[in-house]
Amino acid sequence: MTSCLERDVMDRFVAGSASRRECREVVRHLLGGCGACAAVLREAFHPPVQERDYDEALARWIGLVPAQAGCP
Repeated sequence: MTSCLERDVMDRFVAGSASRRECREVVRHLLGGCGACAAVLREAFHPPVQERDYDEALARWIGLVPAQAGCP
């Protein structure tokens, strides 16, 4: 397996601004089985969500939904 991908290449890949050559390089590298780079990209595509983020979103949604009879 080749050495890990450069962080700036992974950042461009996640942002959708990587060149065609860079995209092929990333995919080839991941298909080669690099768990370290796969973990970095997985985290970038699915960052952890803080509980307060849900609270803010739910509060906005609850404010938009009219109260129904029998519901608190």
